[in-house]
Amino acid sequence: MATWDYQPYPYPFTLFRGKIQWPLGRNLPLLGFTPEIAPAPVEVRHLPGHHGYMFVEPHVNELVAELEDWVDRHAGQPAPTPFDATPEAAPHSPTPAEVARP
Repeated sequence: MATWDYQPYPYPFTLFRGKIQWPLGRNLPLLGFTPEIAPAPVEVRHLPGHHGYMFVEPHVNELVAELEDWVDRHAGQPAPTPFDATPEAAPHSPTPAEVARP
């Protein structure tokens, strides 16, 4: 059961995803980033291997190339600020102690 107070992320983002999917993720091309959670466009970049292998040789080299390409394409663009900078404005997710309270 989810205990977090999920807030939609209204900005476009890039999902780096392994080409090999575990059985539970095969039918989820955006891995659960539904329009309710991610209303802006989601760019999917497929990398060799599965999630765990994206960070080890030789696949990490492909990840580095994809990240470098992403940085080059987005250079000079302002970073989105999804939430106000004040702590009061940030969405609250309960701490484990808050979740455990009866």
